[in-house]
Amino acid sequence: MFVDPLAEKTMTPYQYVNNNPVNLIDPTGMAPEDWIFYFTKGFLTGFKDTGKGSDIHIVNDGKSYNPKSFSSIQNASQRNQIVNYVGKKINNKVNFSYKELNNKGGHYDKKNNEIVVTHSTLNKNNIYDLTNVIEHEDFHFQNGSVKSFKDHVKVYMQQAGTSAFQKSSDANKYSNAVATGQRMLNSYAADEIDGQQFTNMANDYNKLNPSNPININWSSSADKTSITIGQHKKEYYYDKNLKPHE
Repeated sequence: MFVDPLAEKTMTPYQYVNNNPVNLIDPTGMAPEDWIFYFTKGFLTGFKDTGKGSDIHIVNDGKSYNPKSFSSIQNASQRNQIVNYVGKKINNKVNFSYKELNNKGGHYDKKNNEIVVTHSTLNKNNIYDLTNVIEHEDFHFQNGSVKSFKDHVKVYMQQAGTSAFQKSSDANKYSNAVATGQRMLNSYAADEIDGQQFTNMANDYNKLNPSNPININWSSSADKTSITIGQHKKEYYYDKNLKPHE
C-alpha cells in the first residue's frame, strides 16, 4: 500500500521481502532483519541469518510463527532446540537445555555437564543476548568451579569481551555491568582485592562496556562503598547474601 522506505536504494518501491514472504518478514519496512529458524512438524530443520538485525524469527511448516497458536510445551520445545543449536556452535562438549525457572537464571550444571538457559534470556527475543548468556556459562565450564567473587568477575569480564556482547541489547549490557560491579564490590568487601585492584578492574571493564561504565563511590569502609552504572543514579552496595558462584 505504501512506498518502501528504502526504495531509492533498492529501486523496488512496492516489493515485499524480496518476493519471499514464506521465509522473511518485514515489520519495519526496512531491510530484512531476522535470524530465522525453520521447523517442520515440530523439529528444527534449518536456519538462516539474513545478515540484518538480531531478532529471532520462527517459521513453522512454512508459516510465520504465531505464539498464540502453540501450547507452552510446544513453545518450550522450540526454544530448547534453538538453545541447543546455538549452544553446540559454541561448545559441542556440553549439553544444553531450556527451562522455565522463576527463581534461577542461566547456569552451568556441573553434575550433568549441562548449560541451562531460562526464559528470562529470551524475553528480548535477541539472538546475541542468547549467544552471550551461553558464552558466559561456557566460560564457567572452561574455567572450572567459582571459589571467589574475583573468579566470577573474571567470567563476566570474559563475557563482556566477546563479539556477541558488543552486538547484544542495551539491557544485556546494562545487566552485565550491574552483575560485574556487584561482584567487584563483594570481592573488595571480602578482602579478595584491595582498592587499587578494584579501580583497575573497573577501568578494564569500562573499556569493554563503555556505554555502561562502573563508577566507584568510595567510602571509609568497604561495606559502605557503592557503585553506579553510567548515568544511572541507583547505587549498589555490598550484598552479604550473595554467594560467589551465584
